[in-house]
Amino acid sequence: AVMPKLFGGGLFGPSSLMLNGLLSGIFCMDVRQVLMPYMATGSKMGEDQGIKRWKIFSIIAVSIFVAFGAALIFNIWEYYSYGVQFFWCQKYGWNQGTEQAVNAITKLHLDGQYKAACAASIWDRLSLVTMDTEVWSYFLGGFLAVVIFSFLRIRFLWWPVHGLLFCIWRTWPADVIWSSFLLGWIVRTLVVKYGGERNYMKLKPLFIGLIFGEICAIGIIMLFAFLYFLWFKQPCPFTSKIFIS
Repeated sequence: AVMPKLFGGGLFGPSSLMLNGLLSGIFCMDVRQVLMPYMATGSKMGEDQGIKRWKIFSIIAVSIFVAFGAALIFNIWEYYSYGVQFFWCQKYGWNQGTEQAVNAITKLHLDGQYKAACAASIWDRLSLVTMDTEVWSYFLGGFLAVVIFSFLRIRFLWWPVHGLLFCIWRTWPADVIWSSFLLGWIVRTLVVKYGGERNYMKLKPLFIGLIFGEICAIGIIMLFAFLYFLWFKQPCPFTSKIFIS
């Protein structure tokens, strides 16, 4: 989603824009969870139990391949069967990628570059590059902020602001989860300060259990919503309210 905004849709062409939008919708749009921490934590827990590393990463690789493959197939089937606005979550989720692709293709039409982008070879597309000053200033400003604040965080122990802040700056997830991070920081600080490292390690299973409990609860809700849709042929209103909240 970033590349067409930085260099314009003419550099990629309509077909590549749509494919890029479809994949971006699955991989990047409305991301609630980041895979890398789960992979690192899971591999560490597996190694602590004596499981060989190649087995751990084999399971992770197969799981990711199956999950994203199923997401891609379901995404395409849903678009062709019901349209991109059938489910309430699609307004904010996967279809954002295809919506941005359609906007970029429409802009090619308005700028008179559509036919040229369709007929251009790989090298000819370089002449169709358009760079938006506002987009580039926002991108470079955020990039520099991440680098500078991360350097200060590593260089000075007293520096309070982490560079990661600017990676989620002005995003909807940051608006809804900042309180959870604040609460987690408060709990961790109090435990370390008054309980010490020993009690901190003892409480780890409790919080891992909380995370696992949330995952199980979400899984049960998703399964109920799926069965509801199969039976009544419409989205479940109860689970939609839960996910929105």
